[in-house]
Amino acid sequence: MRNLAEQDRPLRAALAELPATLAVARSAVPKLGALSTELRPALADLAPPVRDLERTLRNALTPATQQINRLLPRQLRPLSREVQPLLGEATPAIQRLAGVLPDLSRVLQVLRYGLNEIGYNPPGKDEGLLFWLAWTLHNWGSLSNTADAHGSIIRASLFLECHGVTQPINLGPLYQALLGTANACPANRP
Repeated sequence: MRNLAEQDRPLRAALAELPATLAVARSAVPKLGALSTELRPALADLAPPVRDLERTLRNALTPATQQINRLLPRQLRPLSREVQPLLGEATPAIQRLAGVLPDLSRVLQVLRYGLNEIGYNPPGKDEGLLFWLAWTLHNWGSLSNTADAHGSIIRASLFLECHGVTQPINLGPLYQALLGTANACPANRP
């Protein structure tokens, strides 16, 4: 009786949960009939593979276990003996690496975020950054398709208006002297 009295509080908690448990069980029990109807053919189909499972596992695992038993004494044990001194020397490097890993993890997270942003192709007519990057590189190739012994040369065109060339603020006389356009603009003709 004393042992039962010591379990009074957990017993009361279990009894308090009993009505809710019974309500759930009442709603679940009628559904078990439909489940058992669906479950019976599935279990019948599973019976032959389950009966053959022991033989299948024995046939599949026996060659692997035999190979492991052959490799263990000949190759794995000598390898583990040779690796032990290396592990002692690697401990300081592993400790330093452990100190760097949080920063490296953060760098990789930022890199992954950046690559996801670059690779994102929004829905609709707008194209993503990868499309525009490919487009820019294609145009860059056609922009610098001339070359000499020193590498590719970027072609450029300079467009000037007469009004812009003759403006003193825009160093018009310098443009005129460099380009020989002193008499090309109508404003400078007598």
